[in-house]
Amino acid sequence: MRYYDRKIKEKQGITYAGRLRALKGKLVETMCANMLKQAWKGIGGDEERISIGRRRYYFTDKKGNRYGLSQDKQVYIDGKFVLSIECKAYAELAMYKRIVVDCHILQSRFPELSFCLFQLESMLGGDYAETPAHPKGTPEFML
Repeated sequence: MRYYDRKIKEKQGITYAGRLRALKGKLVETMCANMLKQAWKGIGGDEERISIGRRRYYFTDKKGNRYGLSQDKQVYIDGKFVLSIECKAYAELAMYKRIVVDCHILQSRFPELSFCLFQLESMLGGDYAETPAHPKGTPEFML
């Protein structure tokens, strides 16, 4: 019986962790959208001209395979796709590589498109020549 109790608790932990990760993702996307709107307002932009959404674009490779691609936030001004944003609570090297590849593919269809990575923290150090002061993430601070 203990075995099954342990397995149930492990599964609940996985479900909880998944929900927590999804909540953090939504938080980052909401922060990004709010900052975009505030910046647009700050430069005197007309709210009617800008829209922030998410649309899937389809691409076909040389073998005829079709792929759908979408980043987290897409900014349109006067209906023109001008900025593609990937939102991450954190990012590590494999994620950066995937983001760069996605940007390259999107730019093949939208040559004028700009890109942005909006993230809360990085799992990478900075200058690899020096030992980071906080190797396990964001340092704690006191108010």
